Amino acid sequence: MKICFLIPLNFQLPFKALHIFNRLNVSSQSLPENAFCLKNQDRMQRRLLTYMTYTKNLQSQMRRLFLALLFAATITTGFAQVGIGTTNPNGSSVLDLTATDKAFIPPRMNTIQQNAISNPAMGMMIYNTDSNCIVIYRGAAWFSVCSVTAPLFSGSVVAYAPVAVSKTKTQRVFAHLMPWFETPATNTLNPGNWGAHWTLNSSNFNPNNFNSSGQRIIGPHYYPLTGPYASSDTTIIDYQLLLMKLSGIDGVLIDWPGTGTNADLPMNERNTKAFVARIAKAGLNFALVYEDYNLASASNATTQGQNDMTYAQTNYFSKSNYEYVNGKPLFLVFGPRQITTAAGWNSIFSVLTTKPTFITYMFNTDAGSTAAGQFGWIEQSGTTRLNEFYATNPGIMVTDSYPGYNSDYAIAGPGYNGGPTWIIAANGTSTLQTTLSLALQQSASNYLQLTTWNDYGEGTMLEPTDTTTGGFGYSLLTTLQTSLGVGNALSQTDLAAVFKLYQLRQTYAGNATALAKLNQVYYYMVSLQMTKAKALLATL
Repeated sequence: MKICFLIPLNFQLPFKALHIFNRLNVSSQSLPENAFCLKNQDRMQRRLLTYMTYTKNLQSQMRRLFLALLFAATITTGFAQVGIGTTNPNGSSVLDLTATDKAFIPPRMNTIQQNAISNPAMGMMIYNTDSNCIVIYRGAAWFSVCSVTAPLFSGSVVAYAPVAVSKTKTQRVFAHLMPWFETPATNTLNPGNWGAHWTLNSSNFNPNNFNSSGQRIIGPHYYPLTGPYASSDTTIIDYQLLLMKLSGIDGVLIDWPGTGTNADLPMNERNTKAFVARIAKAGLNFALVYEDYNLASASNATTQGQNDMTYAQTNYFSKSNYEYVNGKPLFLVFGPRQITTAAGWNSIFSVLTTKPTFITYMFNTDAGSTAAGQFGWIEQSGTTRLNEFYATNPGIMVTDSYPGYNSDYAIAGPGYNGGPTWIIAANGTSTLQTTLSLALQQSASNYLQLTTWNDYGEGTMLEPTDTTTGGFGYSLLTTLQTSLGVGNALSQTDLAAVFKLYQLRQTYAGNATALAKLNQVYYYMVSLQMTKAKALLATL
């Protein structure tokens, strides 16, 4: 290897240095008078070490010079280019640094030191330790590369991982979701017709017709901000999950019908699977609330229950974001109402690899020793009943919070009427605030269930509703944000951005380019990059 370097013409090498260069076989043939080439790498290193010992008290620039020469075992230079880590530097370069396990480090200094550089040259580069950024001199001023803004969307969707919302409250908060809403396009029970949860099985409510405000005519007292929807619609599912996440909700308790074939149960299960398929993308967990009442229509309730458990274990309990308690899948039952003995539940759970952490309705002891706890729910006496429940010791206690109760059973048609018609007034957000405060005071409870996310039939929904028809807008969710101590600077404007995402997905349903941008907005939102999400939304 031949190593060549230039010594400034006005730089005087000591006699000892010249002697060492001669011993290193210095060649100056056809080279500038200030050029030296070292041919023998090993001899060079030994002689340089000898010389460094000799010159240890010389001025620092000499020491730096010979340290560089010592490192030159990996350097090959011509007079037009230098390669470090390569014997074949790029022909267009002055300096070619090549490495796979090391990196170039520019001079590091603070802003005061940076500004003290005398007559900085164009293109000079340093690392500023105050801003933690590379800074380049561009002639009139120093320019930080950190000020360069990357495009919000480059044409390819970046699927950012979800980021958890910070909260001051430590209880795990889950929203109870109903997966039973259908549109004419999704209703397989009565194709071409709206589902019964919008029509109440009454000819008085036909969502194909519109009122004077341009809203579809539906049975429930409250009108969804999105209008009536299908529970299997992925744009609705993303909308719901994003709103939950940004409100401080940790997961979803899905009202699960099992795998029966009666009435609309197959559609409910189809919708549940569609919902579960998107929960992990938002960074939320989920668990099931089993409606064992549906076993009444089975020819053999125990066999059907076992089939349901096998199906749940394969399709739900095995998910990485299924909620586990004490190493067991969390599993609630709305009752029980059909299987009312411990022996019956032990038989149903016998097909499971791991029996669940089984939670029953408050004060219901029909599951006996198979139950590990109980959950609260809305009842006519309001907080009186909840306080009685909170005074008990059911094992694992799941507290409850709700915004009010105002059902539509009194105006519903056959097969849908007959439910409770008493009312718990919402009083704006007061009832929600009261029940939230009460639930969060229960230090013995690690879980809080919000009842409900979207039961429009009973008027207990937290999902945003139209304020022009008596709804709550986003106020119930902003109340959640405040009560749960949600951080990340999240507010109502972020919730409104989620609604705008939903609207634009509807508007651009056939536009692949626009939908790609909107998918990027979605990933910005799940990763809590809300400023970027809103900025990209504004371009559409």
